[in-house]
Amino acid sequence: MKVIYPAIVREIGHENYVVEFPDLPECIVEGTSVGECQKEAEYMLGAYICALAESHNDIPQPSELTDIEVPSDGYATYIEADPIYHSTAYKLRKIKARRLKLALCLVGATTITAAAGAVVGYRYYKKHKA
Repeated sequence: MKVIYPAIVREIGHENYVVEFPDLPECIVEGTSVGECQKEAEYMLGAYICALAESHNDIPQPSELTDIEVPSDGYATYIEADPIYHSTAYKLRKIKARRLKLALCLVGATTITAAAGAVVGYRYYKKHKA
C-alpha cells in the first residue's frame, strides 16, 4: 500500500535543504542536497505512516498539491513511500530471511571446509603412507 503526500522543499541556507509535509507537521527532513532530502523524506514518510498505523492512530488524508501554500523560497512536489517496509512484521520476516541465509552460508562453508580438509588429509595420507 503506497502512499503519496504533497511536500514542500526549501533551501534554508547554503547547501541546506528541508522537506516538510503540510499534512504531517511532525514529519520534517533536512539534508545537504535536494536529492538527499527527497530520499530521506520517502523513508521518513513511510516510517511515519507505518508508526501511525501500528499505533492505531488516524492517518491524515493527503491534500491536493494545488491546495498547498508554497513559500517563495520553495516548491511543492509529491513524495511517495511504501509504509509496509517499515512495519514490524516486515522487519521480522527480513531478519528471519537473513538468519536463514546466514545459516545456509555457515552450513555451506562448513561443508566446503570439511570437504577441503578431507581432500588435504587424504593427499597427506597417500604421500606419507608407510
